[in-house]
Amino acid sequence: MISTDAASAEVKPAPRPKSLKAAGAPRPSTAKYRKPHRRPNQALAMKQRWTDPAFRAKQIEGRQRTVIARARHPEKYSRVGIPNGMRKAEAQALWDKASALADAAMKRLEDQGAVERVVVPDTDDDIAKKALHEAFKLALGPGNAKDRLAAARLVLTYTKPRPPSAAETQSLLAANKDAERLLAALLGSQ
Repeated sequence: MISTDAASAEVKPAPRPKSLKAAGAPRPSTAKYRKPHRRPNQALAMKQRWTDPAFRAKQIEGRQRTVIARARHPEKYSRVGIPNGMRKAEAQALWDKASALADAAMKRLEDQGAVERVVVPDTDDDIAKKALHEAFKLALGPGNAKDRLAAARLVLTYTKPRPPSAAETQSLLAANKDAERLLAALLGSQ
């Protein structure tokens, strides 16, 4: 027989977690696994050095020199046009090669008549020709694929005509008086 004490005690289910994050044990903190500082006294030493007026004056003067040098020669301190993993000299060699290839491509476009050979300086044609040259350089130079493809798309947009769409072709056939005769001749030859 079951005792009255056991029957009166109800078994309650475990509380349901409110989210999936609450299910399971909490993650252990990563703070206790951090490596100790290799030179723990370095911050104290630097704080002590900055209290010295001679050191402070020397550091301030050096930083002012750096600001002036950056203002005079910004290209020396810039990494614009240098892809990650390359040194400035390597990237400059590749940009020079891309510029030579862009010159050759522009020469071919001039020979084909797609671009004017001689343009008046500071006109829209001159600006367009320079922009096309820069687009060629970007497409042929070092850089990420996204920028190079965008430059190649720009070059193709302004140098190659797009093929006509089906609607344009049908409108041309409808506008032509001899369209039916030409269409019959084409269908008859097949």
